[in-house]
Amino acid sequence: MGEWGVQITPVLKPGPQGGERHALGRETVVVGIDVGGPRKGFHAVALPKGAYLDTFASPEAPALAAWCIQVGARAVAIDAPCRWSRTGRARPAERALTAAGIHAF
Repeated sequence: MGEWGVQITPVLKPGPQGGERHALGRETVVVGIDVGGPRKGFHAVALPKGAYLDTFASPEAPALAAWCIQVGARAVAIDAPCRWSRTGRARPAERALTAAGIHAF
């Protein structure tokens, strides 16, 4: 279980040479998230088949995670600050993704 009470599981299936490839089908709901910092919060959009389904905005990460589950998201794209942390350490979300085998950079 992740830091925000959400299990991060990559969606993968065997590829042609025994490796893994992403298994996103035409019916897949994809969520895009803009991370706006403490004042702006998170803004998200859900897109099934590339069409509009719903939007969501909240300053709370757990609420955003619950909404992703509610809309049936199978893939999530995160637009986060485009700079390294000021301390040089990975942010909590980056560490959670890395622990799940998902590399952000």
